[in-house]
Amino acid sequence: MKIDFDMLEKQVAAGMPAKALLIYFRTQFDEHEAARVKKRPADAKRTRARRQRDTSVTEADTGVTPTGTPSETAEQELFAVAKRGIGKRCGGLVSSLIRHHNYDLAAARRVVDIAITKSDPREYVVASMRTQNGAGNSVMAAADRLLARAESFEFQESDCDPNLAR
Repeated sequence: MKIDFDMLEKQVAAGMPAKALLIYFRTQFDEHEAARVKKRPADAKRTRARRQRDTSVTEADTGVTPTGTPSETAEQELFAVAKRGIGKRCGGLVSSLIRHHNYDLAAARRVVDIAITKSDPREYVVASMRTQNGAGNSVMAAADRLLARAESFEFQESDCDPNLAR
């Protein structure tokens, strides 16, 4: 409850007795309490619901749905594990990881499982997407190897068509 001291000083200067001030403060306090009590049940319900949601194990947490293809189940499981290990706001990062591994959910799951054991899992996942060898993007790695082979190839005049040599 906030007290308006300027108004209180004006009332005392006008000669208001202490009993009237006491009545005034009680009405203000009662209005404040009524507003606070009115809000409390809704807050309590929300808090109770949030607590139940956090402690109970739901299908979304386990990633298992009764009806779904195996790939959908594996993807849901991957997102659920990442959410528990990396953090609640990791959906975009996991989607990028899946794309990085050319939609190979098993490879993405291996990276997430390793990342969970690290001190900064999000940083590990980002760093794993930067690599070009081993766990990196296989299409990009194959393209890099092809370009390296093309650059190292030595042309000889006998390899060329005489009509094109002009």
